[in-house]
Amino acid sequence: MPLGIPKTGFPTESMAKVAAHNIVAAIKGEPPASHKDFGQMAAVCMTDAGNNGVMILADHMLPPRKAAVMIPGPQVHAMKVGFEKYYLWKSRHGYVRLP
Repeated sequence: MPLGIPKTGFPTESMAKVAAHNIVAAIKGEPPASHKDFGQMAAVCMTDAGNNGVMILADHMLPPRKAAVMIPGPQVHAMKVGFEKYYLWKSRHGYVRLP
């Protein structure tokens, strides 16, 4: 059973949910059911760079922002590896509703 690539980007998940709702609406012949401006989404992302990484937390994806922080370091890499293992475990066992 293909599982795909573990997600670690909150904006990607948000955009996929909007797209899924709108595809269902289109199939039913209804107007788009959902809309979310990319620039207004919260940024909650972990990027991996070998044995290092960066966590990005911000109130909006695009400026102007009221709050934003970037946390670099090997602990982010460890968090991402742990998240990937958890995500694949829950997907393999059918726990798709777990956070």
